Amino acid sequence: MAIIYSISTEIECELEHVWSVMADVEQWHTWTSTMEWIKGLDGSELGVGRRFQIKQPRFAPAIYKVTQLVEGRSFCWESRLPGIRTRADHQLLSTDAATQVVLTFEYSGFLGSLFGLLFARMTKRYLQTEAVGLAQICEQS
Repeated sequence: MAIIYSISTEIECELEHVWSVMADVEQWHTWTSTMEWIKGLDGSELGVGRRFQIKQPRFAPAIYKVTQLVEGRSFCWESRLPGIRTRADHQLLSTDAATQVVLTFEYSGFLGSLFGLLFARMTKRYLQTEAVGLAQICEQS
């Protein structure tokens, strides 16, 4: 059984600008407190199969691998540990005057559901913090 959390927000910017900020993952720490650092292990640009080491507050560093990419629109990356798979989806949708951002985080695997329940409050807070930070940096620049 998978545990899924999702948040959606609207950013008053063109999709291309929001994508340029979101796709520059190694700079996320400059606009969200949910990331201490992100290092590209296979280069800094997003690409299917590319791996990124991510350090978030209260968690050990984890390696996420990009599993899906629609250039300019969305990407997904996953991390796997014995019994736990985490998956983070980042999707942009163009609206008439803005860009809708949908962030989704999923816990699955033998222990994933337990972790998803144990970290529910923190996961929701991290998603909210990331959405707000992305909106602020995009709307200011």
